[in-house]
Amino acid sequence: MPNNNTNIENTTVEKLYLSGQLDEAIEKTLDHKNQMDLGHFHYNLGSLYLKKGDLGAARINLEKAIKEGFSLPMAYSNLRYIKNQNTIIDSSRSTSLEGRTADFLSSVPPQSFFLISLLVLSALLFYIKFSKKISRAVVILSLVLSITPLVLYWGWVSGLQEVIVIKDSTVYQGPSKIYEEIGSLSSGSKVLLSKKNNNWYFIEYPESHSGWVERTLLGFY
Repeated sequence: MPNNNTNIENTTVEKLYLSGQLDEAIEKTLDHKNQMDLGHFHYNLGSLYLKKGDLGAARINLEKAIKEGFSLPMAYSNLRYIKNQNTIIDSSRSTSLEGRTADFLSSVPPQSFFLISLLVLSALLFYIKFSKKISRAVVILSLVLSITPLVLYWGWVSGLQEVIVIKDSTVYQGPSKIYEEIGSLSSGSKVLLSKKNNNWYFIEYPESHSGWVERTLLGFY
């Protein structure tokens, strides 16, 4: 079950929440955005939307809360609750190793790829400086390893983007409603995008739902 504790200190919002007046509570929370830490704000908003049953709006706000550093267990608990719903599609549960790898790497900060390359290159330079006998094979292998994270990032990961489906969506074969409908996605699902064509985006992962969706149905974070 989700943790619906919003930790809202504002008495008016808390009363609205407890009395089930969720739309009014959401409106008041939005009014108090500038008075709150962003992580806390998005967690509160996500919890309110979850209580309301709007999984798309709930998940995008919970993802934003965690991204902003709100790392308390209740945020992860609510996020797990959404992911475990039968209707939810998630790129992390891709049936292919490629899809799961893409999902993992897309969540890694870009600077981490550069840091790994720098560490490997530094180790190589250290080895060259203090080694009496330098193996050409070791040098070549180290150079390859040092540039691999950069190639991986620029050649693949940088072209992917995590998004949350904020409204139930139809997936089309092409970037327009004139194309054949080939699938659907429920609000609250997470997918990885690659190509863009005007106001349409192509879902790359999970592969089972590859196709085009409208920009207005997606939440970026």
